[in-house]
Amino acid sequence: MATWKKMVAESSAGNVSQTAALATAVAGGAANKVLYQSGSGATAFLAAGSANQVLKNTGSAPAWSNFLTVTDGSNSTVISPAGTVTFTATANETTVAESSGAITIGLPDNVTLAGDLTVGGNDIKSSSATAITLSGANVTTAADLTVTGDLVVSGDTTTLNTATLAVEDKLIKLADVGSPSTTTANGAGVQVETSGTEAEWPELKWDKDGAMNGWTLSDHTASSAPDYNVQVTEHTSGAPGSGDNAAGVGSLYYDTSNNNMYLRVA
Repeated sequence: MATWKKMVAESSAGNVSQTAALATAVAGGAANKVLYQSGSGATAFLAAGSANQVLKNTGSAPAWSNFLTVTDGSNSTVISPAGTVTFTATANETTVAESSGAITIGLPDNVTLAGDLTVGGNDIKSSSATAITLSGANVTTAADLTVTGDLVVSGDTTTLNTATLAVEDKLIKLADVGSPSTTTANGAGVQVETSGTEAEWPELKWDKDGAMNGWTLSDHTASSAPDYNVQVTEHTSGAPGSGDNAAGVGSLYYDTSNNNMYLRVA
């Protein structure tokens, strides 16, 4: 059975009436203050907060707090409860995507950086067998560069500014082209820079157009100094025949069976 308690006085007509004179404010209250239970049988008021602030539970008395503050460590912005936080990508550097309330920040397929790129790890790797290409400006490294695979240089000039050049291979190949011939090999060799005039630099080179097809040597002291043939001697048993060419006219042929030396004259 329900029990009722009368809260206000009734008029003679039986209607509930309330006038301004009968209304009373809670003691200590004021406009915009928030009433809360401060203890058993006790109440208290919290002063009005600032615009766009919300109440938070501090574990004791409630307190006003900013709804959300966004900061980059230097600049801060307070976001209102009805506000929106927007994540903006940097063109060619980052991407931003939203799905079901989740924000994903990533990298585009092709990344372009306006400044320096610092790698804290040990490797720059391709996720597939695709080659990594460095193009555009020059690439400079202040430390050692180690290539564990083959090094292919397709440019016009390779410059080595080193104090020591060590080559493991016992044979250095010169004039390496797709269709080699005496024409493509003509002039291949080694040149030593001894002055400001290239025509005076000593050379050891292969020459197909001289009196002897083969190696020539120059020790230039003037720009008009000629190239001299490197004398070649063929060693075999027996006198030379018409089919023994050695290195051309002027080359030597040594008969090991009787210790005779021959000079090719035609």
